[in-house]
Amino acid sequence: VPWVMPAWLQDTQRNRFHWSKVILEDGDRVLSLPTRALEWQGPGSLYGLRFGGVLGHYYSNITPDIDAGKIQRDDAPNMLSNIKKLGAGRVDAIFIPELLYRYLAQQDPQFSKNYYVSKNWLAPQRNQLRIMSGLENKDLAVWLDQQVQLMKSDTEWQKLLKKYGLSSPH
Repeated sequence: VPWVMPAWLQDTQRNRFHWSKVILEDGDRVLSLPTRALEWQGPGSLYGLRFGGVLGHYYSNITPDIDAGKIQRDDAPNMLSNIKKLGAGRVDAIFIPELLYRYLAQQDPQFSKNYYVSKNWLAPQRNQLRIMSGLENKDLAVWLDQQVQLMKSDTEWQKLLKKYGLSSPH
């Protein structure tokens, strides 16, 4: 399974599955309109504002404040709908993965002019995306490890990263 993290599959000790080395790193930032550019300084940054969430998604860092009525939550069915709601002024801020922001800005240079992305990350650690496979297939695990290692010098992979405004982890 590509682009996953051990924590997402309750395998923080990495002993239930085989995990490749990190392929990409990601993390969330706050996206707002330039006329009301928001910097993330913790949940208080959103007090009194309308936060655009994705339906069914749990936001552990702000849910207690939403439940306490300090932040109003207005859900959309998906991230792109959420961005449209933000653009229309129906919400004040959303969380956006850095990789998605870079991709959208790469595809449409106007995107980074129409929206403001916070300088501060929501969490100090980045999401380290990997490839997961079962422990029972040792040959597959070895092959995946080799492929991930080769990606660092693979010109096609590097072109893809550049095309979408992404970068490999250090």
